[in-house]
Amino acid sequence: MKSNVFNLKSILSLSLILMIMLSFASCSGERSDTAFLDQISEADAYSEEEVSVEESSEPATEEGYTVRPIVKHIQNIEPYSVVIAGTCEEGSTVKVYNVANKEETYETKSIDNYFIMEIKLSNTNEHYYEISAVVEGKKESTVNHFTAQYNAVAEKPADGTAISIGNDSTIFYDKLVSAYIGDNLLTNTELKALKDRIQTNTEKDAIKYVYVMIPGMLSVYDEKVPEGISKDSYNTKFTQLINAISETANADVIDLTETFIANKSAEYPLYYNTSSNLSDFGSYVTYKAIIDYISKDFNAVTAVEKEFEKVSGKGGNLISSLGLDKTIFVEDYFYAKNSDTAIPEGAEITCPTKDIVIYADKETNELYSDTADEAVVGAGEALSFKTNRVELPSAVIIRDNSANAIVPMLAENFNNSYFEAAGSMSMTNSVITNAITSYATENNAYVDYVFVIVSEDNIDSIIAQ
Repeated sequence: MKSNVFNLKSILSLSLILMIMLSFASCSGERSDTAFLDQISEADAYSEEEVSVEESSEPATEEGYTVRPIVKHIQNIEPYSVVIAGTCEEGSTVKVYNVANKEETYETKSIDNYFIMEIKLSNTNEHYYEISAVVEGKKESTVNHFTAQYNAVAEKPADGTAISIGNDSTIFYDKLVSAYIGDNLLTNTELKALKDRIQTNTEKDAIKYVYVMIPGMLSVYDEKVPEGISKDSYNTKFTQLINAISETANADVIDLTETFIANKSAEYPLYYNTSSNLSDFGSYVTYKAIIDYISKDFNAVTAVEKEFEKVSGKGGNLISSLGLDKTIFVEDYFYAKNSDTAIPEGAEITCPTKDIVIYADKETNELYSDTADEAVVGAGEALSFKTNRVELPSAVIIRDNSANAIVPMLAENFNNSYFEAAGSMSMTNSVITNAITSYATENNAYVDYVFVIVSEDNIDSIIAQ
């Protein structure tokens, strides 16, 4: 009997060993070797064996070592182009190595506790990678692993929402790259037609027409331009348009490029990492430049200092465009605090400036745009203010949606003002031509200023008007 029991135990033990060996063989898929399994460190193998299924499989980080990065997303944006994104220790430099070819390496710096980078595949085979991270003053983390492969059907969207991955986990719309490199410059014939049109549209001598030109993010932070991208020309559509307007008789230009560059290291960001709209601070810098311009003519106009509150939230619309999980991309948004309105009671206004809603969701930096809800007035809607403060100038403001937060800031510095709905850039439609006269200060035929506020991202809206 004892012999039979012993034999039974031996058979069961051999069966268990055989099942384990078959399990490892099945995990290797179609590969004929176990080289990739040999890349897994002893610490990794130990952690997977010892940790229970109810707990995280990530091993504890030894003292003095950087936390190991975790890949959360692997997604083809083109057949041979893969975006990887995930979490890591704040301040990490994240490194990726091709297991089969250690000379194929990628590196990016994290933003807060996340990283994002693009990998180019050399062929249609499945590719195996190691990923690690290091923080200054600590030892490099243990490695993690992921695979990436060719996807023949992957393609970037053609609706203007295609995303590029820049240096240091930066993401932005592809159109910023075209603007930066000087793609699709205007011809001399197109430039002459543009200048003639602006000259015709700004023919009223009693009005100062002012184009406020906001640079795109890459024009300010050129260090974030993706590797391999080079300028076709040091001229761009943005500079062409600035020069064309400057050469017309009745229009002035406020070019904010140098002003933004001077503020790129300020306490608050001009642009966000995961959201495409200008930050409230960027809007404030724009506001101050406009007020500085006006104050040369009207001493009563002075810029009001703003305080900013921080809201820690999720990734913004750029993350949505990539189809990634917003929750792993933590972003700190800074919003201008509402101040007591300087507009007197009884003024004829669309909405008190302190009640204008700029953001539908402050945790994702989403701009409010539901004009169908009459109970809520958004900054992107058409807004009007008649305040009976004759010592202040009057103005019509045409704008894109890059600086919606500027609306309540500016409105308090005018006697009468009309803000056209965001994105309606025509200077010749009946609404604007009527506003130029109906929002003038009493005894004046026209308003003092017409401001056209446009970002480099949207300059085609000016060219097409």
